[in-house]
Amino acid sequence: MGSARAINDLGQVIGNIDNQAIIWTPENNITYLALEESNLSYAIDINQVGHVVGRYQNPTIVGQRSFFWSEETGFMDNETLGGYTQGLAINDSGEIVGTSLNSTGSMEAFIWSIDHGIIGLGIGDGNYSTAHDVNNFGHVLGRMYEIGGEIRIFIWSQEDGMQYLNAVTDTEAYVIGDGHIVGVKRWEYSGGIEYHATLWKFQVNAPPEAQIDLIISEIDSLIVNGVINNGQGNALISKLEAAKKQLDKDNINTTCNLLRAFENQVQAFISSGNITPEEGETLLGNVNSLITELGCD
Repeated sequence: MGSARAINDLGQVIGNIDNQAIIWTPENNITYLALEESNLSYAIDINQVGHVVGRYQNPTIVGQRSFFWSEETGFMDNETLGGYTQGLAINDSGEIVGTSLNSTGSMEAFIWSIDHGIIGLGIGDGNYSTAHDVNNFGHVLGRMYEIGGEIRIFIWSQEDGMQYLNAVTDTEAYVIGDGHIVGVKRWEYSGGIEYHATLWKFQVNAPPEAQIDLIISEIDSLIVNGVINNGQGNALISKLEAAKKQLDKDNINTTCNLLRAFENQVQAFISSGNITPEEGETLLGNVNSLITELGCD
């Protein structure tokens, strides 16, 4: 018995067959994702480059654990803050968010990546917290369950830590994008109570390095989708990687020159028909925002 859970723009489908997590692709058909000794696994979410988050269980562990899977790395355990973990969402950079039992026995929201491992986001003054979505800048959307029974919605980022979206239980938020959140808000009227779909906007304050990583992930998607080949993609990515290295050294002028060279390369690909104007405008818009932020001449 099988079921499908999610699909990305590449047509890659994740789901389960006989309680085992799988990915289906047009090229490889079905691939089982979890460890061979796993007796139970579920695929939860997939990003636009084919990375998967799921959960699994086997006789060597107590409770379920979250995992990351990609064609390049294969199966990877997401580690834990102390016990049970559940990954709930993954962004295009491969960052996973969810909730984990921590060392004090509370459920705590976390973010995980191959580079930095698992990071607990805290529970504040609450009983426990959970993270249920993450955007491509690493902004996490979650809930804080307070001791008095109230639920507070929060946004977390590496730069700003945890910030609350609401103070009482009249709000629920479900999805975070690059500058917006969607959910539902309770409105009280003389005739009673209604619940309205709601959009919140917030300022994206991602560091320049994270913005470059996002642009690189967009190029990776173009490569995976067959829009550009590996050589063309590498020509773009190499300029961005070089810009990151110069940025780390505080060589802003050199960073700006490399970002301008990236702009010129994208424009050349648009002119030659390698990418559409729409695809190019997305790349150019993101790099132009970064150029402005850096104060390039």
